[in-house]
Amino acid sequence: MSAIHALPVTALVFSPTGGTRNAAHMLASLFSPQPRMVDQTDSASRNQDFTFGPDELVLLAAPSFGGKVPYASRLFTNLHAEGTPCILIAAYGNRACENNLAQMYQTAVEQGFTVVGAITLVTPHTLAIRSGHSRPDQQDLLVMQDFAAKVRAKLSGGALVSIPAPEGDPTPSVQKRAKTIIPKHRNEELCNRCGICVTSCPEGAIDPNTLEINEDICIQCQRCSYVCPTGARSYTANWDGVDARCFAPRKEVTYLV
Repeated sequence: MSAIHALPVTALVFSPTGGTRNAAHMLASLFSPQPRMVDQTDSASRNQDFTFGPDELVLLAAPSFGGKVPYASRLFTNLHAEGTPCILIAAYGNRACENNLAQMYQTAVEQGFTVVGAITLVTPHTLAIRSGHSRPDQQDLLVMQDFAAKVRAKLSGGALVSIPAPEGDPTPSVQKRAKTIIPKHRNEELCNRCGICVTSCPEGAIDPNTLEINEDICIQCQRCSYVCPTGARSYTANWDGVDARCFAPRKEVTYLV
């Protein structure tokens, strides 16, 4: 194993609205001043295979959708490792991420990674205004720095030992969409038919001709509204209701090393 400072660091991220990516970059930057960030959100991005050797460090990051890793075809199964040390990042909007780490752990092991650490990070909730706002924050960063120091010590200690499988169901039922369909809107006057929403959709749920969303395919990630350059895409959510359930109390960073 090479010295930790010499290890190439790659973070592969599923992040429809950017919160998970920001958190992953914060953590990856504690291991390398210029980590490689690979966006696995767009549907086409997961058609490329990646192979990692033993002298690299890989971070896998995904948000929690109803306590599960979002359904996205080939998510992290397009990765192939040779005992590569791996860190798992489960992001959530201050509610919970019941099965995320357990799911990601099983996938990582099946793809040949050695999971040396796992961490949960609070990020902005996609369906609430205050829940997870401005997180990870400075208080979170202190815990992330402690986690990174322990991982670095582990990587420098010789033979790698995987963490135990995190709590949770590693194979929960497939959940392609939320329990209730979130009403989405497209303003015809603002829409310039650029097609960015089509090409950016994680599951190809938007018709390239009509720009209509197929609710049987949509995973309710809000990616289309996030990437729309004119603000033509929007959605309706029970902001107050979600905040009431998720805003308080503050959930703190937890980790396994």
